[in-house]
Amino acid sequence: MKAINPGLIEYLRSSSKLKFSFNKRSIPRRLIILIDAFAIVAAFLFAYYLRFSFNLDSFILVVALKQSLLALIVYLAFEVLFRSFAGLTNRTTIQDILRVFISTTCSVAVLMLITFLSSHLAWQFDLINIPRSILLIHYISVLILWSILRIVFKAKG
Repeated sequence: MKAINPGLIEYLRSSSKLKFSFNKRSIPRRLIILIDAFAIVAAFLFAYYLRFSFNLDSFILVVALKQSLLALIVYLAFEVLFRSFAGLTNRTTIQDILRVFISTTCSVAVLMLITFLSSHLAWQFDLINIPRSILLIHYISVLILWSILRIVFKAKG
């Protein structure tokens, strides 16, 4: 029977080497939030393009960008609240994907509520009158994008 290399045992016991190795592979949370923010805005513009059959003349791009900022604020608030970015530094599991689902679902629910109130109370702000079809397309797009990004990040790490 072969003896275990004492150098290997010492290496495994050394927590500083293991921490360095772990920190080298983990993804900074700020980077995750920044990439998620980009995905939110990109998915929102994609939802507009898809809803209006990729016809740029059918909607006002400035209004879409302003509405995407509202969506960005709401989605990031729920991402921070539910800490759906936190699982990437350790491991991506079904629990992390569930947190993404809960975060995006709460976000779209708040945006739907804002849109519902604005249409029933006759508020005339372009910023909060987001078509519900765009919110639905955006919700599905962000849910898929965030889930795929988390799986890809963990596979790369």
